[in-house]
Amino acid sequence: MSENLTAIADALNVLADYLGPRDVPELTRAALNEPLDAIILFGGSILAGDSVFHEAMAHQAANHYLIAGGRGHTTPTLRAQLSKRGFDFLGDPSEALMHQRYLEYTYVDHIRLLETESTNCGSNVANSLAVLQAHDIPVKRLGVIQDATMQRRMAACFHKVAPETQLVNFAAYQVHVQVWNGQLGFTKPIFGMWSMHDYITLLMGELPRLTDDAHGYGPHGQNYIAHVDIPEPVQAAYAFLQAHLDITGRPADPAFKS
Repeated sequence: MSENLTAIADALNVLADYLGPRDVPELTRAALNEPLDAIILFGGSILAGDSVFHEAMAHQAANHYLIAGGRGHTTPTLRAQLSKRGFDFLGDPSEALMHQRYLEYTYVDHIRLLETESTNCGSNVANSLAVLQAHDIPVKRLGVIQDATMQRRMAACFHKVAPETQLVNFAAYQVHVQVWNGQLGFTKPIFGMWSMHDYITLLMGELPRLTDDAHGYGPHGQNYIAHVDIPEPVQAAYAFLQAHLDITGRPADPAFKS
């Protein structure tokens, strides 16, 4: 049993490493050589992404900063995480507004640029670019912070919508899974982290979306994202998990088309 769990953990880590890329070791001006035009924190991220966003601001990694996110499948989890920490919101706040309030209270970071209407990956990107362009902010070099389970797909959205934009991916967190006392557990604590079940569900849901076939989000399917070549070891890890886990990937929510 433990050998099987170890193999499952290894396969999950293959998916995680692929889906949550970081193109630079840190989001700092020194690591980037010159500041980015803007860095965007996407609302699908857990609260660990806010810390990454704050550090990027503190190290002057960009000239402008934007939080993007209306409402989607991650919104209830974000609101619940913030509620546990004493943040209560009236009405139906956007993800961008909730992240903004958290950053202002926790770090005294004042983020004036918000995108609050998007409901899926594609509108996240198109609306974010529209906000930046409306403020005469160049979009030649952008930093992207998204939840590690969705970073690869967010980049593919950018490649479709804005192929000339140079992206610097920086997933909100990096973590592996290992076997602890006969159960799967994370190798380190991550602030606001998903439950293990939700994390696996998100990982498993991404491969079908990225696969460029009739059922995926690529040009041969829904055409939401640019074509993605999924490496064979990643495909093999996904197939192994399909055969050994009862957990299936997150289905698309018709309310958000994501």
